[in-house]
Amino acid sequence: MKSSTIDWVFLSYSEPNADSNFEHLLSLVPTAQRIHGVKGFDAAHKAAANASTTDYFVLVDGDTRLNDSTFLNINFDFAFKFKGKTLSFNSVNSVNGLVYGNGGLKIWNRDNILQMRTHENGVDVENAVEFCFNNWYIQSPHCFSTTIINSTPFQAFAAGFREGVKLSLNRGRKPSSLSECWPPNIIKLKTWMSVGSHTENGVYSILGSRLALSKLRTMSDITCVSDFDYLISEFNAVVSSIDSLGVTPQSYCDKHLAPILLKDWNVSVPILKPVESGFVVENFSKRTLFEPKRTNLTEREYQSMSGYFE
Repeated sequence: MKSSTIDWVFLSYSEPNADSNFEHLLSLVPTAQRIHGVKGFDAAHKAAANASTTDYFVLVDGDTRLNDSTFLNINFDFAFKFKGKTLSFNSVNSVNGLVYGNGGLKIWNRDNILQMRTHENGVDVENAVEFCFNNWYIQSPHCFSTTIINSTPFQAFAAGFREGVKLSLNRGRKPSSLSECWPPNIIKLKTWMSVGSHTENGVYSILGSRLALSKLRTMSDITCVSDFDYLISEFNAVVSSIDSLGVTPQSYCDKHLAPILLKDWNVSVPILKPVESGFVVENFSKRTLFEPKRTNLTEREYQSMSGYFE
């Protein structure tokens, strides 16, 4: 089954680049539908599922743009190998170059969405901020899109803050030490906290991820990272502090957040200078980490995705 033969749904909320990303999607998939402004991650995904007329559909996030038309021409075996499953694909982050499932294309099984209870409707810790712990959710190492998170300072900050919390959790639970967390997630977390100063508004994603980790110890409800109003209030508060101190976001990170990160989490990572940050992205970040626990494959199978497609 080719992805071009099933429904496509573009899911947006308040992303400043959503309109241009949707126009780009329509140039590749003229029949794509758009669901906009539904509050709540679980509710928005159910709205997308209800809009689809096919058992499986492709979901594109509002801040994500397809790299080209390659994805439309791949045959996926949903008749047998992936019957009842949901496939998630990697995306390149526009600020730090990380390549993983955050913001990537998804081929959702409608029934999975309609039956799941996650985020604001979650009934357990693991599903409070993620979809990925369900046994029907499979992460592919292939990358077909770019997630553009830095159109505005707030967009970059919000993306950094959300990932700063999510990557610091141990299957949805706050850890006492980051050593309890999945090691590849800590690599990603430290990349969010150090790489991106070479891009427009990139320092705000660094600020967001560092602020998130600095607040994690005292955060009473981690589901706040899915609350748009909460993210706005955190952004406004930290920008106000930065302005009143007369410092730059990077200086604020160094002088006010770094001591907290070292004391609470034993984390000390530098914010790379623009030339260093750009070098890291071009030479190191844009590669897929081997994450076999997400696929039950060998490394060779994982890299080739042998048997994943028809």
